[in-house]
Amino acid sequence: MTIMMKLGWNILSAGASGVSKASMQIGDDTFTGSCAGVGEDKEHRGIRSWVFCRGLWRDAEDALRHQKLSETIVAFHQQVDQTNVDLKKSAQRYNFITPRDFLDFINHFIGLMTEKRDEVLDQQSHIDGGLKKLKETEDQVANLQVGLAEKEKTLAAKNKEAEEMMSQMVKGQGEAEERKQASQKLQVDLAEQSKVIDERRGEIQKKIEEVEPALEAAKSAVGAVNKQALDELRSMNKPPEHVKMAMEAVILMVRPEIPAATINWEAVRKVMRDANFIPSILEYDAEQLKDATRETLKKKYIQNKAWDVSRIKQASRCAGPVAQWVESQLQFADLLNMMEPMRNELQQMQQQADKNKVELQACEKEVAEMEKKIQQYKEQYAQLITSVEQIKHQMQQVQKNCSRSTQLLSDLSSEKVRWQGSSKGFQEQTASMIGDVLICGAFCTYIGFFDLFMRQRVIQLWREKLDEAEIKQLDNC
Repeated sequence: MTIMMKLGWNILSAGASGVSKASMQIGDDTFTGSCAGVGEDKEHRGIRSWVFCRGLWRDAEDALRHQKLSETIVAFHQQVDQTNVDLKKSAQRYNFITPRDFLDFINHFIGLMTEKRDEVLDQQSHIDGGLKKLKETEDQVANLQVGLAEKEKTLAAKNKEAEEMMSQMVKGQGEAEERKQASQKLQVDLAEQSKVIDERRGEIQKKIEEVEPALEAAKSAVGAVNKQALDELRSMNKPPEHVKMAMEAVILMVRPEIPAATINWEAVRKVMRDANFIPSILEYDAEQLKDATRETLKKKYIQNKAWDVSRIKQASRCAGPVAQWVESQLQFADLLNMMEPMRNELQQMQQQADKNKVELQACEKEVAEMEKKIQQYKEQYAQLITSVEQIKHQMQQVQKNCSRSTQLLSDLSSEKVRWQGSSKGFQEQTASMIGDVLICGAFCTYIGFFDLFMRQRVIQLWREKLDEAEIKQLDNC
């Protein structure tokens, strides 16, 4: 950016002191300073060296350094004046310098300083911008590498989790398959057991159905006995032996609490008086008949020669149906006794079938839970695989970007070294800029009159003035 500089001078009379004041406007800033008399001889009377305490070194705060700069500017002008005096003595030539030359020197210094400073700052800004971009790229590469390392860890963790999930899924499928096979075997066993049970139950039912008609007929006959027939039988003091045997046999069956040895006709008559006598016969369950009672009935009554159902029926309308009922119940009890092993086996088979059924239900429930869990494993595994693929894709993109950035940094490594050197050179130029610009400004203002020898001499003297003021300069300037 070009700095518009406007230089205006207002010389204020300082009287006999030989000191004047001046103001200078640079841009929007106005600086005021004092000037000291320079070359107060008769040839240079009125020539003033305008030295400003502020404005020429705008970014410095040290008043001493400002003072040294002011003194150096005056010293440069005085050195030219002294050189003119020496030249007149040796070569009979004289170069006149005026206050305008001094003002031109200041203008050259300000203009060159501004131009050089802007040029250096612009170049340094450009170089610093490039170095900043390289640094940002290096930071980005470092961040990408850190992110890539994190993604590698995440990918490894996800792969491990997926492997564990797959292992659990395979294990679960194996267990589920075993339970399925066990369930299928239970189903087959249960079907076979049910078939055998149905067959055995059918056999038992068939045998029962064979004796049921006689049993029902006997029950019907007993149920048909009326009170008159019962009273008639009970009124007998000494009934026929076969009638007595029939009634004792029925009492032995329906009244198991009465000892067999105590059962006689009086005991029979006593039981017959009970209103529940006939109902107890009709409600009798043959399975209640004990083996000992059954054997007693056979030996004492049924196998007795006097036992004849036909004769008993002829002798008593009550005892006949009772005798028929005793025989049918005894036959049914014999059938039950004969089928007892079969019934026990059937019961065991039924219990085993019930147990297998419960186990089958539990197995089916377990298989259903396993299948549900396996389905969850599959869904979780699918999610893990999707996540792994996404991470792989992201890693590929990061690796691609990282490779490109690394290659770019590698290609620009030599440029980086050159830019760093240039940046360091800018710092050196900035440090010596004031001294270099002072020599250049003085050269443009004063040096034109002198020959090569005198020019070199004047420049060397100026350099010595800079060294005395501790103002840096480049040796090859």
